Amino acid sequence: MPVHRRPPLSASSSSSSASSTPPPPSNLPPSSPSSAPSPIPINSFSTLKPGPYAPSEVSSHAQPPPSTRRRFLQSLRSASLSLVAFLSPAFLASSRPALALRAPSKLAPPPPPSVRPFLWQVLMSDPPQLQPYTSEGEKAVLRDMARTCNAVFLGEHVEKGGGGQGADEDQTLALRVVEALDKYKPRDASLVLGLEAVQQKFQPALDAYVADTGTDLAAADARLRQETEWDERASVPFEACLPLLHRARGEGIKLLGLGLESEALAKVRQVGLEGLGEEERGRYVADPSGFIQSVKAPAFKLYAERFIMPSFAARAATAVTGGAQGGKGPSPGMTPAPLSAAKFLAARILWDESMSTAAIRHLKTHPKDLVVLLVGADHIKFGLGAPARLERLLRSAEVETAPGRGKVKSILLNPTPADTGSETRRLRLSLGYANNLANCRPVADFLWWSQYPRVAWLEHPQNPISGVYSEDDSLFQVFSGRK
Repeated sequence: MPVHRRPPLSASSSSSSASSTPPPPSNLPPSSPSSAPSPIPINSFSTLKPGPYAPSEVSSHAQPPPSTRRRFLQSLRSASLSLVAFLSPAFLASSRPALALRAPSKLAPPPPPSVRPFLWQVLMSDPPQLQPYTSEGEKAVLRDMARTCNAVFLGEHVEKGGGGQGADEDQTLALRVVEALDKYKPRDASLVLGLEAVQQKFQPALDAYVADTGTDLAAADARLRQETEWDERASVPFEACLPLLHRARGEGIKLLGLGLESEALAKVRQVGLEGLGEEERGRYVADPSGFIQSVKAPAFKLYAERFIMPSFAARAATAVTGGAQGGKGPSPGMTPAPLSAAKFLAARILWDESMSTAAIRHLKTHPKDLVVLLVGADHIKFGLGAPARLERLLRSAEVETAPGRGKVKSILLNPTPADTGSETRRLRLSLGYANNLANCRPVADFLWWSQYPRVAWLEHPQNPISGVYSEDDSLFQVFSGRK
């Protein structure tokens, strides 16, 4: 059966079919090359919205032109080769012979680690700040104290627990301070070491201990321990004080008993100041009117609540009225009785006044001397105990000190936040707040540790300095209106 095929279209038929296509409407504008769709820019794909673009179209447009990529790679390769050639030994030898032939220099040894400061000064600003001193600064501070002060208080702990330290560490640090002050004092001055641990009525035993250098040292120590009734009356262990005692004996430094007699202390705690006879009151209180007025200081009430009443509560719990100054037991001939807060406060301020009176009596006859008073830390905190009383006595007694001297400074040894009455992990640097900084009291003029204090204790520390901080330029002078 024959297959019928469709004949191919001829040119005439093609033209006829094309001519049969209806022409475009006459109202449309003629096409031009500018109306053709333009290619999509490469950098526009980051802002494209989903649309009818095929993935192949997007990827082809996102790729840079091959010629551009090739030129970029060639430039990168040329730059790498140039860098390698610049660093090659041949290039260095030809262009920089000094660099090529130079032998590697010996590295300088690293500097020694910096010594962390142990001495800090409390700056009375708003808020209070701590000024640390370098080792050279420590010497400068002690040199300044020795030349401008008539009295320096050292506040020690009488039992284990201060700053991770105890009586032994405090005594070692106190010895270091005493040696430095003795070295830097003026030539016309003598150093006197006052001890709260030795009560005033045992002054002859202290004088004999220093003067009798021909006696065997161990025998002299035993005699002093027995004659001062150290174990029954003192709070500091005798062995802890031996380095200081030996230093005084060897250098001929006068020892001064500061402690209030246990019998007088027990009388006041039992019946008040009325329990003292006229002769006793005159012995312990050289300035009666100032003694009474001192408790009216703006911050004294807060000081008593924070640092005297807690001691009263601790002693009231054991119902001990007399005994050693550390509260070891009742005094001979005294019967324990319930404590009264008012009488306990009277005994405490009498204690501070009697120590200051002992120091001022020596300075009246030796106004050029420097007296270092080693006392319990509670007696010097915030300056409202013994330091303030000695300052008042220096003014009222009109002691003719040498020109440029007459200051009273305090150093708290190995303090902790608890020692300063702080309820946080930081040290409390001042007591009370007032419109005038003159009514505020620093915890002490200086804080000194046997080892670097914990960073968490320190608040507002400054950069260490090697000189003496100038009080004339201090913020305390500005805020208190003294400048």
